[in-house]
Amino acid sequence: MWPSSGARSIFSPEGFAILRLMARQAGVDRPFDEVKAQLAARVAREKRTKDFDAYVKGLREGAGIKINDAELEKISVGGAAPAQPGADVARP
Repeated sequence: MWPSSGARSIFSPEGFAILRLMARQAGVDRPFDEVKAQLAARVAREKRTKDFDAYVKGLREGAGIKINDAELEKISVGGAAPAQPGADVARP
């Protein structure tokens, strides 16, 4: 598919998707030494996220927290946003 050559449709598990290529960009080949720090940071961030999720899951299981979605659905959250402090003060 080339830029501006029209849209194409594909089927995905969620249904049909319509794709249109807006631009093409040449790939960039960078040496490993140039991206090594970025890769290390990404791997560390993903590991931290995984460890944190496991930690929170353990806390929830140990605390006996149960979330009752049916009861949460019954709660109505609405109304106007709380007023900002000083919003009702008359200005000269």
